[in-house]
Amino acid sequence: MQPSASEPIVLPRPNLPPQPWTDGGDNRWLYLAGAVAAVALVVIIRLLKRRKKKLIADAGPFAEADEPTTSEPLPAPDPVRQTLVSLFGSAWAARTTEEIAASPRLLERFGPEAAEHIVAYLRAIDRSKFSRDASQPSEDLNWWAERFVEEAAGGAFVVVESPPVSK
Repeated sequence: MQPSASEPIVLPRPNLPPQPWTDGGDNRWLYLAGAVAAVALVVIIRLLKRRKKKLIADAGPFAEADEPTTSEPLPAPDPVRQTLVSLFGSAWAARTTEEIAASPRLLERFGPEAAEHIVAYLRAIDRSKFSRDASQPSEDLNWWAERFVEEAAGGAFVVVESPPVSK
């Protein structure tokens, strides 16, 4: 449609930006509450830092936490594990009993019966070290472990048979 010459041209209304609220609200209380919260936060942080410094100074260079909590002696290292370390290298000192049990080198070197006795002895030692039941390995296992250590220290391991049965 073409406007006629007698009609004036009407321009569209402009898109005005948002207008500020004019309800008369005062934001001074909001600013005051924020300032009080910031000051309180700074005071709390300084008090905590001062308390931490005091605790560190009171503890001294050697805190009591460094001392053992029990007077029980550390368990002696088991001779079977030490023998395995001397035969296979220092990496075996860090192996768990399960890792030793799964090692094919153990079976190759000692055979299945001796490997079974080694694992049984190591598990019994672990139970005595780490459980509340501090019972030592059975006499049969101790006897076998002594023979194993002697044979392995001699250089040539001979499969150690079961202990003699006393009548």
